[in-house]
Amino acid sequence: TLIRNEKNEGFVKAVNQGLKVSKAPYVCILNNDTLPSKGWLSELINFAEKHPDIGLFNPLCSGHKEENLDVNTYAEKLLLNKDRYMEMNQCQGFCMLVKRELIDKIGYMDEKFGIGGFDDTDYSMRAHKAGYGCVSVYSSYVYHAEHKSFDALGNRKDIQRESEKEYFKKWPKHLRMAVIFSVSDKTEDREVINLLKAVLFSARKWCWVNLMIFGNKKTKERVEKIKESISFPTHQNIKFKFLNNKFKFFEISLRIIERSFGKKLN
Repeated sequence: TLIRNEKNEGFVKAVNQGLKVSKAPYVCILNNDTLPSKGWLSELINFAEKHPDIGLFNPLCSGHKEENLDVNTYAEKLLLNKDRYMEMNQCQGFCMLVKRELIDKIGYMDEKFGIGGFDDTDYSMRAHKAGYGCVSVYSSYVYHAEHKSFDALGNRKDIQRESEKEYFKKWPKHLRMAVIFSVSDKTEDREVINLLKAVLFSARKWCWVNLMIFGNKKTKERVEKIKESISFPTHQNIKFKFLNNKFKFFEISLRIIERSFGKKLN
């Protein structure tokens, strides 16, 4: 079914037109600056069928150029990642698979976002509030040549700025946290597990967490083993940084200065 508008009504309104016409159990929003690989959709749907708690799904969107491969050859390599994924607070609208049951619960996209920008963030937040997660599926690949449509308009940054304002009228700013933790031979595994669970809880509440773990040469290997023992998921909002305990004061001071000036120093 082709829906053709007389004028450009904006991305969000156009998507809603499609969402309202379709009655399928899954709907995929797909931008026109994408290049899907063979099998991309079946990988997303197969994953979705196994995860009733997830409502929104993204494929991976870059990598084939860096490896000098065509899209389909690169996608074949990614099939080794079957069942692997990354938890995210939000899915991006360039290629977003949506469960019909989620649409039935939270409705359509908010047309206040007009041409587009932050509409996918808003929809992901609403999904989160309804109890659904968002993930990036590592076995599905759709190349995205980012911002081509917005760049053609010539004022992408202005559009994004206005959309951001609209978004933060609805939702509070997302918290950014630095968590500092020291691991020594005396540190029990239980303490590390409690820390990891607390960090994951915060990330799932839309906090960005920079986890600085101080220890020795064996600390990273130990923490990774503990993560594996509790099936700790990969999460977009958690950044692990393993640091030498001898330079603890220096490293902490450096991060404070970074945040004060709003940029990284190394």
